[in-house]
Order: sequence, then C-alpha cells, then structure tokens
Amino acid sequence: APYSVTKHAAVAFAEWLSITYHDRGLRVSCLCPQGVNTNMLNPEKSTTTDKAFASAGDIVKAAGAVLEPEDVAEVVFNAIEAEQFLILPHPEVLTYLQRKTADYGRWLGGMRKLQARITGGA
Repeated sequence: APYSVTKHAAVAFAEWLSITYHDRGLRVSCLCPQGVNTNMLNPEKSTTTDKAFASAGDIVKAAGAVLEPEDVAEVVFNAIEAEQFLILPHPEVLTYLQRKTADYGRWLGGMRKLQARITGGA
C-alpha cells in the first residue's frame, strides 16, 4: 500500500508541476517503469527483511519483462531530451494505462487475479 500510494502521489505532483510551471520554463518528466533489475526486485541482494517487499517484487517480475538499469537510463535520457512527460520504458505499460482508464473494474479484477496467482491467494 505505501508504494502504491506514494507512486500515485508522485505522478499527481509531477502533473501539477507540469501544468503549473510549464509556461515558466520548467519541464517535468515522470518515469514509470514496470520491472527494472534492481535490489527492489531482488531482495536477496538488498538489506531489507520486509517480506511484503519481496512479494511485490515477485508480482512485478511475473507481470512482464524486467529491464536492465542501463536500458532504462537510455530511454530516460532520450525522453528528457524530447521533453516527454510520461516516460514508459516498457511500451506495454501505455496499453495497460489505456485499458485501466477504459474499464477500471476490469483492470482491478485483472490485478486481483495476478496478485492471487503470485501469492497463492494469500
């Protein structure tokens, strides 16, 4: 829950910054990757002992491709140069976002199924 809430808050804040300050020269980009090969997805390399953190990583890994940080960095660099607001290193994330907004109930059901598959329904 804390990860989801803070991620939504960060996106909303970035939107506000872009809307409010674009005409004053501020350019805002918001990076929203899916899985990136970092300690967050590999808790055995991390110092955290939070089991919920590990299961979140398992869910992300099961949801799609896990990119290397260098590949994400290249996408980010190019997007910032292009003054792109939403940076989606995983192209399928745009499709997920479109489906989410088109039918929120269906999206919630799909996310519940994915989580149950990974956690065994716990």
